[in-house]
Amino acid sequence: MEIEERLLTHPTISEASVVGIKTQRYGEVVGCFLKAAGKTPAGDDGIRQFVGQVVGRHKAPTHIFWLGDEGAG
Repeated sequence: MEIEERLLTHPTISEASVVGIKTQRYGEVVGCFLKAAGKTPAGDDGIRQFVGQVVGRHKAPTHIFWLGDEGAG
């Protein structure tokens, strides 16, 4: 919830859903599904930095999936 709330404060994101993705190395990493807010979405690295500034780098999404036609990639 903390990560989703942070993502939704970004001006280029209208919807966000965060999930845990299992990995052998870390047990679980953060993944998120995002929908752009009609503006050019920030790049994946920009989203990771934006989240990491407030909630910590370890909670920044490792995997980012953009939904819809306006996704960044």
